[in-house]
Amino acid sequence: MNKLWDKFLLGLCCCAFMLAEGTDPSNITTLLLAVICSAILQIKPSSAVAYLSVIAYSSLCIFSKEALILAPLVLYDAFCTKFYPAMVLTFIGVLANIFTLGKDIFPLVALFLVSFTISTHSVLNEKLTKMLINTRDNSKELTTQLVEKKQSHAEKSRLRDISCHAERA
Repeated sequence: MNKLWDKFLLGLCCCAFMLAEGTDPSNITTLLLAVICSAILQIKPSSAVAYLSVIAYSSLCIFSKEALILAPLVLYDAFCTKFYPAMVLTFIGVLANIFTLGKDIFPLVALFLVSFTISTHSVLNEKLTKMLINTRDNSKELTTQLVEKKQSHAEKSRLRDISCHAERA
């Protein structure tokens, strides 16, 4: 699966969890901020904009239950890009919210584990795809070289046969 599909499924899981928790998944501001932060982490990891967006989102996680539930969406890209400051800041915001609101953390931990697992598989899939493309290209190149050698040997053999027949005659 590609990263966009992974994010979509993870976002749906987060929205389903919002419904189960009794929060309003139609809170478009929090959802947009999570998606924007996630996109920034994917496009420009470890840039100043990424740091600012993560700080803003982790601050929002402290005060907003919706942001807390959407945190796995942001962490997905932090896991994929191995942007450790984003992981730490988001976890701090999540822990602060949990301690201030005293929420049950098991479903949220499950979403974090799902986010980590999906990101790990996505990164592995990307590496394997690159290896497959390199192997395919190398195979095509070697096949082309083999065909050229075979044609060269066939041409030499044909010329040798012609010269042998010419000497006999």
